[in-house]
Amino acid sequence: MAGAAALVLGVTTIIGAVALNPGADQSVAGTTTVGDESGRDTGAPTSPRVDGSAATGTPTDGATPTGSPTGTPQPSASPSKKKPAATESSTPGSTPAKNPYTAAEVCGSGYRVVDSASLKKSSGTVAGTVYLLFSKSSGRNCVVTLKRTSIGKKTSATAYLQVKGKTKVAETGKFAYYAGPIRAAAAATCVKWGGSAGGVRYDSPYEHCG
Repeated sequence: MAGAAALVLGVTTIIGAVALNPGADQSVAGTTTVGDESGRDTGAPTSPRVDGSAATGTPTDGATPTGSPTGTPQPSASPSKKKPAATESSTPGSTPAKNPYTAAEVCGSGYRVVDSASLKKSSGTVAGTVYLLFSKSSGRNCVVTLKRTSIGKKTSATAYLQVKGKTKVAETGKFAYYAGPIRAAAAATCVKWGGSAGGVRYDSPYEHCG
């Protein structure tokens, strides 16, 4: 009985202490915690934005993020290839300059070509042409050598005419267009004629005797 009385007395003492200090129980009841039983915070923290507002996650207005390309990039134009301009050059086989004179012009009015000879080099180039002309009105022959190369430039050329039984008449030197004219009376008489240009020479036999 004495032990039971002591137990009852201890319980009564504790109840009395609680009744005398009710604020201790209220302070515990007034504390609010956010989290699970382990004491961890389950609320998702909000990250501050540069503009001061809280980040809200993925944009819902469909706006394109700044800095992203808004269109398909176009390839840059490749540099155009300029075609080089064509240059004029002199090549073997090209058409040589034309002699501005004719044999008839050189010999004079009334003369007509009766014979001619080309002065052709071994390469096939024609260096000049020797012409024999005759004038019926005067009964005279005329010889002239027209250059076909180095037109306008003074180079060696010759022209000659020899009436049978008489002295040969010739012109030799450096000429820009032609050598001659050499004229002589030769009606009903054979003549020998010829000339040279560009290192090529022609000599006829006595002919055209009518």
